[in-house]
Amino acid sequence: MLSDLSVKLKGFWKRYKWWIIGLGFAFYITFFDSNSLLRFYKVNTQISALKARKAELIEQIKQDSIKLKQLKTNDKSFERFARETYYFHKPNEDVYVIKVKK
Repeated sequence: MLSDLSVKLKGFWKRYKWWIIGLGFAFYITFFDSNSLLRFYKVNTQISALKARKAELIEQIKQDSIKLKQLKTNDKSFERFARETYYFHKPNEDVYVIKVKK
């Protein structure tokens, strides 16, 4: 009975050895290799997230540049910015801060 099983296994191995080797290789590449497909997927996901973040930051830089140019050229906008952001006020002037709950 044991010899019959070994004959069947040898026949199975001879018939499907390239499929078994290929599946083993694919399994190794997918999970255990230093350049595995899972790592490749994670890195590509990070790259796309960083590219999106880069686009957001470039847009924010453009908006801030416009705002900075406005503050440098227009005294009224500079005064408004200082009053709104840092609560600056003129002498003998009261400032009331109203916070709205969201």
